[in-house]
Amino acid sequence: MSVDAPTSPPDEPRHPDVRPEKDVLPGKFILRTLLATTMITIALCFATHLILRARLIQLRPSYRFPERDLPAPHDVATVRQELFRVADPRPPLQEEQRAGLAGFGWVDRERGIVRVPIDTAMEIVAQQSAKKRTP
Repeated sequence: MSVDAPTSPPDEPRHPDVRPEKDVLPGKFILRTLLATTMITIALCFATHLILRARLIQLRPSYRFPERDLPAPHDVATVRQELFRVADPRPPLQEEQRAGLAGFGWVDRERGIVRVPIDTAMEIVAQQSAKKRTP
């Protein structure tokens, strides 16, 4: 089943002078409008080029650009700055572990296990081994 044109209900009378026509785009009008738009765009680009060139001649009549001879910019600072400061920064895990190794404290009170600094523990172990060696 193909549908060519919308059909009107049978009870609607048709005027004999009215007939359906296909929609046709005005090709010449569209082409002229596109051509005019392109020409206006080209004219504006050319005018902009002339204005910029006149301004360049006004600012640099000798056509010298001394900034070309400048050295490359140097690094001002290589410090990475944070965007914001943490209000209450937590120390890194390694710092917490070092603080635990460097101080005294209870590991387990019920069993009597104590945390001792490494230097002190080494001295205690050395003294105990020296006592065991001497009869």
